[in-house]
Amino acid sequence: MLPSIADREYFQRAMQSDQPVVSDPLLSKVGNEPMVIVAVPVLGADGSRRGVVAGAIRLRSNSLFADPAWDMLLDLMAAWLERVQVAVSSLCIAAHVPPTTALRWIKLMTDNGLFERVADPGDGRRIFIRLSDASAAQMARLLQAVRPAGVAMV
Repeated sequence: MLPSIADREYFQRAMQSDQPVVSDPLLSKVGNEPMVIVAVPVLGADGSRRGVVAGAIRLRSNSLFADPAWDMLLDLMAAWLERVQVAVSSLCIAAHVPPTTALRWIKLMTDNGLFERVADPGDGRRIFIRLSDASAAQMARLLQAVRPAGVAMV
């Protein structure tokens, strides 16, 4: 059985709010890993709070997000904001993992609708990767939720 998170400050804040809550960095109860939690209250049809859905963002010393998927999401979000294209090879480098691992993540995230593949009209050998519209909207909401919590996005 997993330990209760009812005593965690982010859970209590989410239960008091109708907005997403971002925790301060903390150590997980399972595995003692450093992480940040994004918690969203679940409201019933009558507006009452039913519970909390939370996601963990594992931290590591050299990056805010631990998984290659997060590194890629952040890189593609930056590209989306700057309106620039990202080649597959550049995204592999941004992932900070071996290219074969990055390519597996790109395929998985493309297959799940998070990323889109776009052929380079000027060079048939090159493929660009971009966030799907839904992913870009979700990342924008995440960044908006994180900003008031004082999490620096660098």
